[in-house]
Amino acid sequence: MGYPVIKAGSITNLSDARYFSAKGADLLGFSLEEGLESYLEPGKMQEMRGWIEGPKIVGEFEQAPIELIVEAARFFQLDAVQLPYARFLQEPSAFSSIPVLAVLNWPVNAAFPANLHESVDYFVLQVDENQWNMQYSVLKDICSKHPVLLDLQMSPENMLEVLRTCPSAGLHLRGGEEEKTGIKSFETLDQVFDALEVLMVD
Repeated sequence: MGYPVIKAGSITNLSDARYFSAKGADLLGFSLEEGLESYLEPGKMQEMRGWIEGPKIVGEFEQAPIELIVEAARFFQLDAVQLPYARFLQEPSAFSSIPVLAVLNWPVNAAFPANLHESVDYFVLQVDENQWNMQYSVLKDICSKHPVLLDLQMSPENMLEVLRTCPSAGLHLRGGEEEKTGIKSFETLDQVFDALEVLMVD
């Protein structure tokens, strides 16, 4: 099995941006909507952007008006935008020229769309251990049919087991707060990337 696509979201500091960039992340996400817990001023995002190479830049939004999201993508030259799938469906044509990551609601139920919108580049699906164990067959079916980035709320060992059994496109990881400016422990994330290295040689 090859190396999955890696998206790191909720980036708020240069330590995280540099770490994920050095680890070969494909996408870096910054919350550009005021009021979000991990909101980052666009100017700081642009400043960090100048210090890293490699990842594509994703603007993360939740409740912002569609026209504001589209304008932000143009003005800040974002490589993609992330928003809830339900918001995207309100006006999918607005994103015809913008790559989209759509966050799927959970739990999966009878109302879950059988045919997800084909113009979405990736679906971000947050799953914890209990959900995985209870909804395994449904999740595996979704991952086999659509480009899914799994936001796995579980240990690195269990992440590895999920990725071995579920044909998802990749992983959605998260940044976090620094202990002090420029100082942060990446022990848990190092374990995740160690597990991914194991996956590559399986």
